[in-house]
Amino acid sequence: MTTSKAGCFLMALLCAMPVFGARRAPEVDERNNELARLKNRLTMARDSLQREIAQRWRARERAVEQREVDKEDIARLIELQEKAFNAAIAAREEGYRLERQLETAMKTVDEKKQEQRYIQSVVSELLEKEAETITGFFPTDIDSARERLKSIRSDFGRRSNSIAAVEAFSRYAVTSISRGTLLSTLKTTVLPDDEPARTMTVARFGTVFAYGMDEDGNIYTIGQSGGEGAERYRIKRIDNPLLLQQVSKSFGTWTAKGRPQGSVTVDIMQSDLSGMLITGRTETAFMRAKKWFTAGGPVMVPLGMLPLWAFVLILLKLVQYIGRRGSARRTFSRMVSMIERGDTEGARTFIAQCKGGAARAAEVCFSTAAVSRQSAESALKEVLASETSKFGSHLNTLAVIAGVAPLLGLLGTVTGMIRLFEVITRYGTGDPKLLAGGISEALITTEAGLVIAIPLLLVHNFLRNYKNGIITELQLGALRIINRRFPES
Repeated sequence: MTTSKAGCFLMALLCAMPVFGARRAPEVDERNNELARLKNRLTMARDSLQREIAQRWRARERAVEQREVDKEDIARLIELQEKAFNAAIAAREEGYRLERQLETAMKTVDEKKQEQRYIQSVVSELLEKEAETITGFFPTDIDSARERLKSIRSDFGRRSNSIAAVEAFSRYAVTSISRGTLLSTLKTTVLPDDEPARTMTVARFGTVFAYGMDEDGNIYTIGQSGGEGAERYRIKRIDNPLLLQQVSKSFGTWTAKGRPQGSVTVDIMQSDLSGMLITGRTETAFMRAKKWFTAGGPVMVPLGMLPLWAFVLILLKLVQYIGRRGSARRTFSRMVSMIERGDTEGARTFIAQCKGGAARAAEVCFSTAAVSRQSAESALKEVLASETSKFGSHLNTLAVIAGVAPLLGLLGTVTGMIRLFEVITRYGTGDPKLLAGGISEALITTEAGLVIAIPLLLVHNFLRNYKNGIITELQLGALRIINRRFPES
């Protein structure tokens, strides 16, 4: 706006110049000079305006160029931001994917660890069970088998390598099984039944049977007993002269050859009867009873205590009951006869001399409290209730014993079946004698429970009836005395 005002002022001066031409010359010169100055100022103002316009134009161009550059930079930054955002999303998804893969891998590792722990526990349990069954090995194999198994368990405990332990156990099992077909002779220390340890030359026939000769020339048989663990084999001395002579002749040849050969007498059945033939010993009734009791297992201990307990209770009740019924009948008959004769004082004296339930029942009928029939009957009820409780004591205990005995027998049946399945798990079903142990335990306990329960039930019923008879005699006798004592009521 300043430049436009200056231009208008100059144009007005140019238009007014002719009007002032008639004035004086000095004024004209002064005005011309003023005009020249104004023109210079106008030129300077115009130049300054043009420079200002040029500067502003260049500044505007620079601003426009900077704006374009800023737009490009902003667009590039936006593009970079979008790329970075997309990259962040992709990285986050990749992180999620890797995290899921890590979780899956961790689950897989945990499953593998659990499988490894399970396998190790199975292998450890297998080795522990095998260590328990070593005592049932053939007597000459126990020490070597124990050493081999100890080495396997030690290596497994140190390295926790299940595969190596299973491979070593497989070799151990193959070696143990192969000994079942072994015919050999060896010198070792064994422990005969009921005798101290002896050093013997053992001629074995697999893991089924063997003969042994000690340094004194005594011959022993090593055979299966049908038991488990350390009771699986029995080592008995041969007392049969014919068998002793035959085996003694063959032992020299067996020792020289390193294995049994030729005609050999072998106990195939390995039963109690064949054992008696070999050893030359007979079985007494006590031995048979002991064997029967032992075959029943641990449940036979409480089963054996029940009849003793019941026998004591039966003796106590018999001592308590015997003669009481007849004694009560005689006591009441004599008292009734005295009352009928009117000898009340004699009846009182007789009652004071007598003892037992009949005397106590009769005494209440003559007591000072029995002034009437009703009071006498009330007092008599108390005495009869006391006598009933006394005569009935321990009868319920006897019934409980008779009921518990079959239950214990059933418990023995269950434990016998459990033992049978444990034997099948450890040794299989190839040896019937091992299976017979669990079966005999199951059946013998049931038999013992029934043998105890049936007579006890019969005796309990007899004693209960006898007790009821005594109580009936007391009630009838006391009622006869009351009827005679208070006839008018």
